[in-house]
Amino acid sequence: MALTVGRVVRYSFLAFLAAHYGRQVLTVMSQLGHPVLITVIALIAAAIAALLLILARKHNKRGSANSATGA
Repeated sequence: MALTVGRVVRYSFLAFLAAHYGRQVLTVMSQLGHPVLITVIALIAAAIAALLLILARKHNKRGSANSATGA
């Protein structure tokens, strides 16, 4: 039940934002298409790099913990 309520709230909020700011976002995207696209790609690449770094650190900590205990 909580999961359903959470989804309803989230998607209702997204629908509100789309209805309220949708035309403005489309206008900006049409005027500044390439810079916005490059920014979005850069943000996605930074998020992927951060995720890989975090996962690598977790993996290294787990590996060093296992070798210290002799497992």
